[in-house]
Amino acid sequence: MHKRTLLPLLALVVLLVAAAAALPARAQSGPNLLENPGFEDGHYNQDGIPQITVPNGWRMYWSNEEKIFGGEWVTTRPETIVWNIKGSPPGEEFFWKDGSYTMKVFNTWAPLWAAMAQDVENLQVGRKYRFSVPIYIDVFADYESGKKIPPPPEHLGQAKIRLGAGPVGATWRDETAIAYSGWWTDASVNPFYQAYPVFVYDFTATQPNMTVYIEMVSAYPFPNNGFFFDTPSLVALDATGAVPAQPAAPAGNATGTGQAAAPPAGQVNPVVTIVPPTPRPDGSIVHVVEAGDREEIEQRALPFHVGDEVLLTIEEPHMYNVDDAVARVDSYIVSVTNAGPHVGEQRMVRIESVGRSAATASLLDSEGDAVAASGNGADEQLESASGSGRRRRGSRGGRRRSRASSN
Repeated sequence: MHKRTLLPLLALVVLLVAAAAALPARAQSGPNLLENPGFEDGHYNQDGIPQITVPNGWRMYWSNEEKIFGGEWVTTRPETIVWNIKGSPPGEEFFWKDGSYTMKVFNTWAPLWAAMAQDVENLQVGRKYRFSVPIYIDVFADYESGKKIPPPPEHLGQAKIRLGAGPVGATWRDETAIAYSGWWTDASVNPFYQAYPVFVYDFTATQPNMTVYIEMVSAYPFPNNGFFFDTPSLVALDATGAVPAQPAAPAGNATGTGQAAAPPAGQVNPVVTIVPPTPRPDGSIVHVVEAGDREEIEQRALPFHVGDEVLLTIEEPHMYNVDDAVARVDSYIVSVTNAGPHVGEQRMVRIESVGRSAATASLLDSEGDAVAASGNGADEQLESASGSGRRRRGSRGGRRRSRASSN
């Protein structure tokens, strides 16, 4: 009995040691140099844009109305959320690495190229630093029976991650000024989609004050292009190196129409934090797709959960209550209280109840609070209405999205 217990533990120890051995034997020195690395110290709406929420100490960059990596579709501005774990649906807590907040960057049905950056001061010129970021690649082609379907083979390489460091004030994506890691894709990281690898980039400080970049791309208009990340770190290494005159020549032009090369030979590959399952005594391996009783599995198949905050297009007035209105996600009806004056607009709502074919939701104001009732109508739920396209922002882990038609 003890022998059977010790064998899986021994295998786990071997895997962890092997993963640690993949990193260079450079000693880390000192604390995390990033400000607000866990996103616990507040956030703000950048440039006053309600859909761009950024942790204090950081700022966002994004591509808009631009064709990237030779594609035929143009990018759109993403939405960003500093998401509180409070009220998160069961089974989605893994998006949080530490504390109460994690970062989410996403859009739907359009390519995405975005970066989150921070200026770091008092670096030692010539010293090497290690920039590490756990990133969950929540890019999928469909959502069926409670499962996210990864991109098909012909589109697997569309999602990309890279890290960078450059002088403060450099233009984002200027590869003559910013030293980048090169792109990580599913070809260099396995697992990549619906996984949480840690991306690691070592660079030499070229000046005391520099900007570090967390950059993410999905060049195809998937129904969900999402990225979660939490607890990035920047630490000094004991090693020092020659200060380069300038970063390596760019592998793609500054407008993003070319594709950068894979990480150069000898560069640290991301450390994947997922340990393979332990085989049974007969050699078989059990892969758990969904765990839980029937009621739990059925709940996961629903498009929403109580407490979800999503962006919906308010499509038409409620049939019985003049104060309310109706939104749809595919054929699923959402009756939104106090949304009557906002027909035709995209508004944030909070899901209050969920059924198999319909849900009810409260309209939210710019502060995230429910809009008070005006008392002009009854509170019945509309069961049928005609609809058009719609767009949904899923802040609860990226469930199925529907194409927007009101942008």
